[in-house]
Amino acid sequence: MIQLLFFLRFRTQLHRTREEFIDSLEQSIINTIKLSGGTVTTKQQVLIATFDEKNIGLWLTIVTVLDAIAGYLAAASAQLYGYSLVVGSDIPLYKGEKLCRSLAVYEGRSHIWCSSFVREALKCYVVFENTDGDYSQIEKIVLHTETVKTPDFREKIRRLLIRESRRNIILAGPAFIGKIDGVYHYSIRKQIPPLMLRFGPQKNGLCCFIDAFTAPVRALLSSNLEKLDQLAQLLSRQRLHTVFSEALIHRISVFFTLLLETYIAEVRRRNATPVFILENIQWADKASQHLVTTILSTLRSKAILQVYATYSSEAPEPPLVDKQLKSWEPLFSKIINFFSEERTVQTEPEITADLWEIAYTFFLFNCYFPGSAIPTLLAAEGTSSIMISTAFTLLCEQRIIDFIDDPIPRIHNFVARAEATLGARITRIHTLLCKQLLAQVAQKKLSPSFMLLKLLRTFNGAISSQLVLNVLYHEVINNNYTELDQAFADNSIESILGADMSLVVHSIYKTFKELIHGNETSIQKAFDQPEPNTLGSVGYSLPLFNNWASFYLGIRDTKSALRLLKAAIVNFQKEEYIAQSYRLFALVYTAKQRIEEAVDYINFAIESAKNNAQTYELTISLYYAAVIYFLQGNLSKAERLAIQSSEWALSNGQYEWVDRAKFLHGRVCFEIGFYDKASAIFENIRSNPHADIGKESLTAWFYRSSVLACGITPVHKSAQGIYDIRLFELEDYYIRGDYQRVLGYADKLLANLPEQRFMYTEKPDWWSGFTQCEFLLLDPPYLFSHFAKIYRSLAVCRLSSKEAHGQALTDMQHLINSTVLKGDPYTAFYYFAYYLILQQTGAKERELNTAISIAFRKLQSRASYIDDPKIRQSFLTLQYWNAPLNEAARKHKLI
Repeated sequence: MIQLLFFLRFRTQLHRTREEFIDSLEQSIINTIKLSGGTVTTKQQVLIATFDEKNIGLWLTIVTVLDAIAGYLAAASAQLYGYSLVVGSDIPLYKGEKLCRSLAVYEGRSHIWCSSFVREALKCYVVFENTDGDYSQIEKIVLHTETVKTPDFREKIRRLLIRESRRNIILAGPAFIGKIDGVYHYSIRKQIPPLMLRFGPQKNGLCCFIDAFTAPVRALLSSNLEKLDQLAQLLSRQRLHTVFSEALIHRISVFFTLLLETYIAEVRRRNATPVFILENIQWADKASQHLVTTILSTLRSKAILQVYATYSSEAPEPPLVDKQLKSWEPLFSKIINFFSEERTVQTEPEITADLWEIAYTFFLFNCYFPGSAIPTLLAAEGTSSIMISTAFTLLCEQRIIDFIDDPIPRIHNFVARAEATLGARITRIHTLLCKQLLAQVAQKKLSPSFMLLKLLRTFNGAISSQLVLNVLYHEVINNNYTELDQAFADNSIESILGADMSLVVHSIYKTFKELIHGNETSIQKAFDQPEPNTLGSVGYSLPLFNNWASFYLGIRDTKSALRLLKAAIVNFQKEEYIAQSYRLFALVYTAKQRIEEAVDYINFAIESAKNNAQTYELTISLYYAAVIYFLQGNLSKAERLAIQSSEWALSNGQYEWVDRAKFLHGRVCFEIGFYDKASAIFENIRSNPHADIGKESLTAWFYRSSVLACGITPVHKSAQGIYDIRLFELEDYYIRGDYQRVLGYADKLLANLPEQRFMYTEKPDWWSGFTQCEFLLLDPPYLFSHFAKIYRSLAVCRLSSKEAHGQALTDMQHLINSTVLKGDPYTAFYYFAYYLILQQTGAKERELNTAISIAFRKLQSRASYIDDPKIRQSFLTLQYWNAPLNEAARKHKLI
C-alpha cells in the first residue's frame, strides 16, 4: 500500500487565525487525492492518503497528485510556517508522524520527500535533490517534454490532396508513417472535423459505423440528433457481436446513411467541403466493405463528398496483387503510393512501465468500447481522471498514439511487447475489462452476447448462470445465433460452461430457439425429449419450466402447463425470468376461461418485467395484457396497453412485435367502432411492415374495416386459403344483401374449416388476425363455424321458404345452446342474430323480448368493463352490430 502523508506545522494556530484559508487548502488536497483513486484519513494532525498498488498507472497517478499538491502549496507557502509531504510504503503511524514533524523543519524548496522505493519508481518523472538516506527530497517534477519529432508526411499529403482536388483517393504505404495524420489535418480545415470510419483488427464487425458518431461530429450537427442518438444508443448495445443479423445490418445502414447525409448537409451549410475518411481499409471485413460501398453508391449527396482512405501493409513493397485493395478501387479514382518513399527509420521513444500499462489498457478497452468512452470507464473503477488526461497527453507528445478517439499505439508488435513488459500486471487489466463489460451489461448499455462469454473465459472473468441465460435469450430473440449454433454443434461451448452445464443449457437453447423461430413441426421435434421433472440445475430450471409450459400451452395441454408454472412460481419467485412464468400463467388462465384471474397474473408479469428490466418480456407482457383486457371487454385499457407495447418494442428494436402490437391496436379500434382509424392503422402496417409477413391477414382486416367505414368493395383475388378473407367476404356479401352468395360461401367455409393449430406465444403469429387474441380462448373451428353458421342462417331467412326458416331457427338455437364458453366476446352478437332470425320467422313477442334482453344484457356486461366513458359510448353506438342492438333494446323498452 502506497502512502502519502501531509503534515502542516503550527496547523492548530493557523486554523484558529486563518480557518477558511486552511480548510480550503486541505480540502483541495483531499479532493485531488480522492479524484485520483486514493482514500484519506486524518490521525494525530497527519493527513494520510493511501493508494492501492494494484491500480493501473499507479506511479503516474502518484506523480500527478504530487504535481497538483505542489502547486497548491507553492501558492500558499507565503502564509505557511513549514510543511512536509512524505511518500512511502506501509509507514507505521507512530513513525510517520515523527518523520513528518522532523522533515517539516527543513528549509528546502519542495518539502516533498520520497522513500527509496518510491524514488526508484518515480525517477522517470522526478528529479531529486539527493539520493542519500532513506528519504530524498524532490527538486522538480518533469511530466511533459517537447513533442517527439518523427518523420511524417503531413505537409506532403496536404499538398498532394490540394493538387488532386476533389478526387476520391487511397493513400497506401507502410504502417506508422503518418498517413492518417496527414489526411486528418488536411481535412480539418475551417475547424470542421471529418467523418471517420476506423477499421481495425481489434474491432468487432460493424461497430466502427456506430463509433463514427463521435462527440466532435455530434457537436457539429444541428438536425436529426434525437433520431441519431436513439439509433446510436440502440446499436451500441450490439457492439460485441462479430456476426450480424440482416435486420441489424439494415439498422446500421439506416443509421450511417442518416449520419452521412446529415453531416454533408451541415458542412455544406457552412460553405465547406464534407470529407469522409476510411482508415485502414485492409482491416475491413466483407460485410463492412459491402455496407460502405452500398451506402456511398446510393447516397443522394455523393457528388459533393470527398472520400479518402488509408491502406497499410508490413510488406516492404506495395502489395500490387492484394485482392482486397483492388476490391476498393471502384470507389476511388486514384491510389497514391508511399511504399517507395525514402524515409528515416523512426526511433521509438523510451516508454515508462506506467505508459506501457496505460497504453495497453487503452488498446484493450478500445477493442470493445469507443475510444472516447475509455476515460469514463476507467474513472468508474477509481482510476485517476487526472492521470488519464496526463497519460493521453504524454502518449500523444511521444507520438505513441495519434487520436484520443482511437488510441491505437504506433508501435510494431505492440500487444506481444506490452504483455512481455507488464508480466503479471496484465491480469489486473483483464480483470478491470471483465468488470466493466459486466457492468455495462448490467446497466443495459451493452447487450449480452456469445462473444461476451468467450471474452470472460479468455480473461478469466466470472460467468454466472444468469449471464449465460441472458446471452441465450438475447441472441435468439435478435436472430443472431449463428455462433451459438456452431458452438453447440462442435461442443466448443464446453470450454466455456463445462460438460455438465452445457447439456442443460443446450436443452434451454434449442427449445427456446424453436419457440421463437420454429414452426409446429420443428417445435415438436425440439420437445421430443423427457420433460424436466426435478428442479434440476440451480439457475437453469426456471427457463426450462417456462419453455415446456409454453409448449404445453401451444398444444393446449393447459393442465401440464399449469403444473409446471405453479412449480416455477413457488420455487423461483426471485429469479429474473419469473415475469415470463406469470405471463404464461395468465395465458393458461385465459385458455381456461378464467379471465379475471388472468388479468391479475398479467399485471404481475408486467411489474416483474419492469423490475428486472427485461425489455423483450415487457413488450410481450404488455401485448398480452392488451389481449386479455380486450377479451374481458375493457377496450379502452386494451388500446392503451397495445400502444405501450408498440412503443416499447420500437424503442428496443423488436420490430416484429411493433407490427403485431399495432395490429392489435387496430383490432381494438375496430371492436370499438372506429373503423376509419382501424383502416388507417392496418393500411400503415400493410404498406410498410417491418417484416414481410402477415400481408394476407393485414389485407383482410384492412378491407373489412374499410367496408364498414365507407362501404368500399373489397378485392377477393387473394382469398384462397386465407380464412380471415373468406369470413370477411361472407360478412361483406351479407351486408350488401347478396344473400345467395352468402349461402355458397358459408357452405364452402363450413365444409373446409381450419383445424386446431399450435398456439404460438413467444413470437408474432400472422396466420390470422384472431391468432394471439381470440384463439387464446376459442378454437379456430369454433370461431369460424359460429360466424359462418350465423350469416348462413341470417341469409336463409332472407331468401327461402318457411320450412327453411324453421331449419335456420333450429340451427341458430343449437348454436346458442352450444355456446358455453364463458369468455366468448361475441356472445351478444350471437343472441342479437338469434333475435333477427326470430323476427324473420314471425316469433312471438315474448320470445323476441327474451332474445333481445339476453343480447342487451351480454352487451352491457361487456361494455361495463370499459373504463373510459367516451370509448364505452362509442362501443355501444358506433359498432356495426351494437348500434341496431341498442335500437332494438330501446324498441322493447329495455332502455
